[in-house]
Amino acid sequence: MTQDERTRLLQQLASLERQTKEIQRELRRFHERLLSYEGQDAVEVPTAHVVPPAAQPFEKPARTPQAEADATPSGVTAEAAEDRRRTGVDLEFWLGGRGLLLLGVAALVLAVGFFVKEAIERNWIGPAVRVLLGAGVGVVAVAAGERIRALGYRTYGLWLAAGGFAAIYLSIWAATVLYSLVSTPQGFGLMVVVVGSAAALGLLRESESFVALAALGGYLAPLLLSVEGASNLFGLGYLGTLSAAGLWVAYRSGWPNLASLAVAGGTLLPLANSGDPHLHGLYLVALVGAALIASRRRGWPYVSLLTVTLGWASFLIGGREWDISGATYAIYAGAIWMAGLIAWVGVTDWRSRVRPSADESGGKQAGDSLLSVGAPALQLEEYVGLVVTLVPPWIFLLAALAGLGDSV
Repeated sequence: MTQDERTRLLQQLASLERQTKEIQRELRRFHERLLSYEGQDAVEVPTAHVVPPAAQPFEKPARTPQAEADATPSGVTAEAAEDRRRTGVDLEFWLGGRGLLLLGVAALVLAVGFFVKEAIERNWIGPAVRVLLGAGVGVVAVAAGERIRALGYRTYGLWLAAGGFAAIYLSIWAATVLYSLVSTPQGFGLMVVVVGSAAALGLLRESESFVALAALGGYLAPLLLSVEGASNLFGLGYLGTLSAAGLWVAYRSGWPNLASLAVAGGTLLPLANSGDPHLHGLYLVALVGAALIASRRRGWPYVSLLTVTLGWASFLIGGREWDISGATYAIYAGAIWMAGLIAWVGVTDWRSRVRPSADESGGKQAGDSLLSVGAPALQLEEYVGLVVTLVPPWIFLLAALAGLGDSV
């Protein structure tokens, strides 16, 4: 290597070092700009001897319409593609997180059930030990779920605790139905205690699904234990108390799913009983009225429609079993119909809140909002509510005219 080549290489190396220093200064200035955008204090930079050129803000290159068309599939807008991507991400998160969690809790409950079944067939342990073992596993699961929740894994902890309560619930059912270790009233009382404890924990943790599972266990308790010797007053009193508590909690916490469960359980379970017509009639009217008032004040049109539909279905199907006929039938049908009118008014109030006003819709008239985007689904719910409310009285009238013709 000659002296001239060596000198030239040294000059190039010095030039590269200067350029590297300038690039470092530019990176620091760019980092300071980012920190200022995030609301943080910029780091003070010492004054350099060589002042670099002013840093230009980074601008994202504009995409041409042709590039947008190439990146987006035919017939799909950018917003729709973004929504589809988010939906896929949410679905993957649910399947990978909560989906597997639900499978784990179900596996726990099934494992307890199959273990009890296997123990029964092989006579490995006595009935009392089997029941205590299943209940003990449930207690451990509840404690472990609370511990996991305290560590920051709220969803996993709550569902593990729910599986523990389910194991205790099944153990009490086995002790009552399979082994007759406790009487039916005692088993029913223990189930109510478990349901109340689970509901209290769900309220404490503000979990609607947890409270709904507890309420479901409360509705299933009379069916699982086949409580046949209890009076209708006790049965309807229990269902009424459970449904009223569910509606009150749903109203105070804003949980429409819990309200729907309370309406479904409170209207369908009385179909399994037969008894005094006035007792069932008053119970059904009171439940429908309370549910409609709560759903109207909360703005829950779906709960209103569900209440009216299940209220009429329960009355029409169970009226004969409850010995509701004649004038009594007409009185309670009219009471339920008046409660249905409340539901329709509630849907009307909700409609006025959802529809855009004249100012928000750009000066459109009120009638034009009926044809706005999203109106078909809204109109469908209004028409369904109107039909469910106004059709039943005409059905009763036609049935009465048919009966009059037969008698003549």
